[in-house]
Amino acid sequence: IKLLNGGKISYAQNAIETIMHDSRGNPDPYTSGGIAMISDGAIYNCINGVILYPYENVHPVNGNIMGNASYFSRAHFYNDKNVLCNNQLILDEVDGIRIKGSTFENQNNATGSLIPPSYGLNSYNSSFMVGNYEPTAGDTVQSTFTKHDYGIYATSSGRALTELISINSTYFDNNKTGIYMSAIDKPQITRNEFLIKDKYAKFLGNESIGLYLDTYSTAFAVEENSFYSLLSLGNIETEKCNGITANNTGEDYNEIYNNSFDRLTVGIAAAGTNREGTSNYGLCIKCNDFRNTINDVHITTSTDPVGTKQGIDYHQGDKAPVPPPGEDYDPTYAAGNTFSKEIEGFTGYNYYNEDPDPSDPGKKFCEPIVYTYHGINASKHNVIPVITYPEQPSNHLKLLPDIHVEYISKDAACPSNLNGGGTEVMAMSTQLESSSEATIAYSDTLDIYVDGGNTTGLNLDVTASMPDESLELRQQLLDESPCPSDTVMKSAAGKEDVLTNAMLRDVMVANPQSAKSPAVMQSINQRETAMPDYMMEEIEEGTGIMGGRDVLTSNLAKNKKKRDKALNSLLLHYMTDTANISASRDSIINLLQNRQYPEPRYRLAMLYMGEGDSANAFNALDNIEYDLELSDKEEFAHGLFVDLAELQWQIKADTTIADSIHIEALFDITDNANTIAGIYARNMLVSMGEMEYQEPHYFPVILKSKPIFGFNRDKDKKQNSFLKIFPNPASDYFTAETKIDRDFTEAWLMLLNLEGKEIKKLDLPKKRNQVIVTTEKIVPGTYLLKLVVNGKVLDSRKVIIVK
Repeated sequence: IKLLNGGKISYAQNAIETIMHDSRGNPDPYTSGGIAMISDGAIYNCINGVILYPYENVHPVNGNIMGNASYFSRAHFYNDKNVLCNNQLILDEVDGIRIKGSTFENQNNATGSLIPPSYGLNSYNSSFMVGNYEPTAGDTVQSTFTKHDYGIYATSSGRALTELISINSTYFDNNKTGIYMSAIDKPQITRNEFLIKDKYAKFLGNESIGLYLDTYSTAFAVEENSFYSLLSLGNIETEKCNGITANNTGEDYNEIYNNSFDRLTVGIAAAGTNREGTSNYGLCIKCNDFRNTINDVHITTSTDPVGTKQGIDYHQGDKAPVPPPGEDYDPTYAAGNTFSKEIEGFTGYNYYNEDPDPSDPGKKFCEPIVYTYHGINASKHNVIPVITYPEQPSNHLKLLPDIHVEYISKDAACPSNLNGGGTEVMAMSTQLESSSEATIAYSDTLDIYVDGGNTTGLNLDVTASMPDESLELRQQLLDESPCPSDTVMKSAAGKEDVLTNAMLRDVMVANPQSAKSPAVMQSINQRETAMPDYMMEEIEEGTGIMGGRDVLTSNLAKNKKKRDKALNSLLLHYMTDTANISASRDSIINLLQNRQYPEPRYRLAMLYMGEGDSANAFNALDNIEYDLELSDKEEFAHGLFVDLAELQWQIKADTTIADSIHIEALFDITDNANTIAGIYARNMLVSMGEMEYQEPHYFPVILKSKPIFGFNRDKDKKQNSFLKIFPNPASDYFTAETKIDRDFTEAWLMLLNLEGKEIKKLDLPKKRNQVIVTTEKIVPGTYLLKLVVNGKVLDSRKVIIVK
């Protein structure tokens, strides 16, 4: 069907569907494949506009897979205030859809829990391009998305796309979420404009986000986009506007590069796992410009991280390498972000990296980072994150100037990646192979040296050690230096009956990398006999030292970054090379099947699955176990992926519609949401309407500075300020003395055991008080007493009860 030259379809339940319906009115999956072409036509006041059902377009002569023939050029999707919009365009397992100079506008202002969300473009397992219409003569026409719950909503269950998702030079106007993506591989999001809110916005009072990159969306290009509001500075705190959220994007190297943010509550929020567990590389936030934003960069934890560590890449920028004689240092290595100046009336952050609390062992935290900035004339260009949490000096967010480079101009420090030039295939291929070989070499070296190649055995030696083996255990750990793992060091810190403070100090000093681990330092602070200040100072000196394991890990991370960049660059090149589609496909297969780590092999299996080649798909999955040495965690994730692939093949080959048995099996896999198979299964269920999922939003709970406490010495000062306990250890009773420094509506003392179970709770009627806490019916042991004011923990101390 063609809708041309002002043609219009109005007031339909579904304006256009590329499928037949059976006698019961249900879409018949065996009949999909129609073509919808709109050129200067309109879909007006329809519940659903155009629905493109699953169809794979194959060249009739050579058999090459081709893009779908449907397209939308200067198409106008519009719903006025009288008609609710569900979806203006649905793409369901179709590839290569071109959307140029088209508008997706929803002027129905109804909101609320009973109103279904509206989608401009709702895509599942599909590839598409959104951009400008550029006529040979006349003005360029921009694509726009206006007043939707989701301007663009794109999810994947692992289907290999023949083409990319590309969104370029598009305007997003007052949507609740401009773009949402889950498990999308290599999306290109460039040069778009996001007006998140103005004073007439439909979603006033709601949290609004420009771009949301959810679980396992990776290898993305997010560059040269503009995110802003038109709210007054007094309203940007209460209206909760966020430019970009990266939630659990995984352990790959990614960049959010060269974007601008203005008048927002949060510029960039990165939550959960955006960092690899071993070499600590991951998401890097570079060359972004923040203005009039309360919290420029907000790094926080998620309830369900998808990896072993939470946080972003350890190295946010790097020092420039020494140049050849006669050449200048390269200014493009430093982080290159420019930050908001302090806004009067607000005390937000240029940079926030959630840290551990020594007094709260159960608190989740992000891993430390080192932020390298241009060190010459830094204050002139606002390249230093001045307002930070943790406050400086802090080893959890360490600011490092590169004294050899200056931020002379934006173009010099942060050159555009979007000015053409293409991929140098030979150079990228050489970089891929050399960095892959180096990655394997450094990984093998770490496997040999960390814990002597036997973490399980060394950890067992530590945990099973007895008090009379103190000297032997100390020497054993020193012999393994400088490469004991954090697992072993945490266990050593917990063996207080075996390793005295002095012994543990000796081991920590010999392993400076352990001082950089919040988990290890937290374990030291949980010792009943506090480490003396002077010993802690010796240990903390390790944060500024590159130990042997640090060097190996740093080199491993650098080569993984080079490897990932080269692989993604080559894949992008071949996916966009239409001169010889068959040759490009062969090159992609060759790239994926020769990688010696799991992720590309899974992509290869999904590529074969999408082509209907189950033999090669399951052979590729079998080879992962055969060719690669998987950890226990990777073995479990692999088993889930195989189960999911078998389900997907059954659904595709047998019925194309999931039955109740398939759905139940998908729910079982979804229970493991920390795996890629779990996320794919979740997206399948959401697309079927069998499950609802609401992505989490991350805004600071409070927008004011809070005190920073270090290890034992600072902790004692903190506790003396608000809560004092005596005698301690206690027998029949102890006295809790409180000194609260603020007004409150409610306050109480809460006594917890080390498992977090509440033992006693006592209300506090006034700021200063001494409360007698009896220990009758409390078994001997170590407990935690918390002082809670207005629902927030103000202070806490350990209490030892003896009888």
